[in-house]
Amino acid sequence: MKEQARFNGLSSRARLFVGKSAWNIKIFKLLQQFLQIIIVKKQFIIVAFAIVTFSSFPLIVRAQTYNNSISGDVIGLLLGHLDVTYERRLSAENSYTIFGNYYFGYPPLTGLAAGASYRWYFDTGEGQKALEGLSAGPLADIAFWSGGGFNSVSLQIGGTLQYKWIINDAIVIEPVVGFVFNVNSVSGLNGFFPIILGVRAGYAWN
Repeated sequence: MKEQARFNGLSSRARLFVGKSAWNIKIFKLLQQFLQIIIVKKQFIIVAFAIVTFSSFPLIVRAQTYNNSISGDVIGLLLGHLDVTYERRLSAENSYTIFGNYYFGYPPLTGLAAGASYRWYFDTGEGQKALEGLSAGPLADIAFWSGGGFNSVSLQIGGTLQYKWIINDAIVIEPVVGFVFNVNSVSGLNGFFPIILGVRAGYAWN
């Protein structure tokens, strides 16, 4: 009887330990998600401030215009995705982009996406022409997700606001904010943030 009581006591303590461990894991995950949201909000504020600041600075009017640019999002790498964007000038006010994304920060899934966007460049009175200055427009892409024995395809739509600054007649600096969401739900895709924010760096040419 004593041995049975001792065994029952050990079992109760073991169950209690397992229960506490499960709660610790849940609390840790909640804290992790909370911190990630805080980081995203801070980066959103920083990028939005950068766009407003850049757009308020008068630019030197150049005779040269740029017809092409290619850039990558350096902030996006911290948020779990690699972005590469090519932009082509259509007129002084319009352009289109073609881009590709690799998502690696949403375990157990990874994703590949390809899409396009259209941009309108705003006349701020400082002589900017595409591909320079403040612009906005819609985007759409298709993403292929896989991992953990799961495969899915999703359609994503959204929009962006960005300010492209070209320095030394070649170097692109482009803060960007926006949003994107999946039209169809993707099972197993946890922690996907619909907010786009980052700073692209790249190269522009004629």
